[in-house]
Amino acid sequence: MDLEHLDKLYTELGTASKAFQEIYRSQNNHPLGEQGPSYRLSALGGDLLEEGSELVEARNSLCGILTRLHTNFQGPSQLLHQLTTQTHLLACVKWLGESQVISCVPLGGSVALEELATLASVPEMM
Repeated sequence: MDLEHLDKLYTELGTASKAFQEIYRSQNNHPLGEQGPSYRLSALGGDLLEEGSELVEARNSLCGILTRLHTNFQGPSQLLHQLTTQTHLLACVKWLGESQVISCVPLGGSVALEELATLASVPEMM
């Protein structure tokens, strides 16, 4: 790992973080982290943001820098563990889609796991 490259990433992270905070504050009229009328934690994750908006672009920039930092610190065993975890999650999502389990989940409220399994005709061994 090149320390000069690492310093550059940390500088980029600081700049991107400040840009994100400024955009967030200008759009929400209160400091980041304070509860306000338009505060939505999920908005930081992207659920309530419009693609292409300034805040989305700033968040994506932060995520990209954090990914590059994570990659620089990751060793081979951590990389394999991460790839295995992601592959497992992808297989689970694929199975949920193929089994039509997701279509049985109500948009509002909740459903018991056993009831969901029955609705989706999931074999008992699963």
